Amino acid sequence: MAKQHRYWQAIGKTIGSLVFAVIVVVALFLLIVVLGHAGLLDLTTIVSVGVSEVGVAVFLYYFLGQGRHGSEEEMVNLMDAAGKVSHLKVYKFSVLRVNFYYVENTTTKEYYKAPENIESVIERGIITVIACENEEDMRARLQKNGSNPNEKEPTIVQLMAVKHRRTKNS
Repeated sequence: MAKQHRYWQAIGKTIGSLVFAVIVVVALFLLIVVLGHAGLLDLTTIVSVGVSEVGVAVFLYYFLGQGRHGSEEEMVNLMDAAGKVSHLKVYKFSVLRVNFYYVENTTTKEYYKAPENIESVIERGIITVIACENEEDMRARLQKNGSNPNEKEPTIVQLMAVKHRRTKNS
């Protein structure tokens, strides 16, 4: 039953993305046609000004060192974030080329369906992904780890929760 549900989710995501892309492209095309036909849009001027200004902006951005400065700050932030989420593991399986992510908090021994913003953390390489063949394989691995499912979407507090060991002095 859950397997069929995943297929329908995958189909829905794929079709939804495709429909959205088609609508945006058609709307932009119609807007350009209407504005051009009304005489409000001169494409040659837009292209000539756009090319020169974009070129100058990109040159100045790299010439003034903002690209290098930004990457150093980003690296420090990524290293800080990696330490804060080192107790999380992300599992991925695919259905019809649509990826489904689950995140496990290894200290609280709970796993959740990953919130959408976790994908940006994965893309930045902060959390590594454990690829699974299918949902059953993923659940078997999580059960072997002793983790329990939590069907609610996790809050940042639940994901960041770390059980600390008590010291002898406390």
